[in-house]
Amino acid sequence: DGNKAARVQISNYTSGDAKWFFSDVSVTGGTAYTFSHSYKSNVPTKLGVRYQTSSGEVHQLLTNLPASLNWNTQTRTINVPNNATKLTV
Repeated sequence: DGNKAARVQISNYTSGDAKWFFSDVSVTGGTAYTFSHSYKSNVPTKLGVRYQTSSGEVHQLLTNLPASLNWNTQTRTINVPNNATKLTV
């Protein structure tokens, strides 16, 4: 709706892996949460989640996102592991 947004523009790329995350939010382990966002991109990308657990970080791929020149809304259910206390997407 234009109230909140993030934009990433890569003008030069050498090699490697790049990620950006929102700040961690507190969650209740064993709970399902719904995450919805809108995106547009001229290249395919991935949507993932990082959990903070008692034993460290856990990364999970939620979905591969195709390139989309128009705004595309994606909604995913995130099933939080029992020992997770925080997450970010």
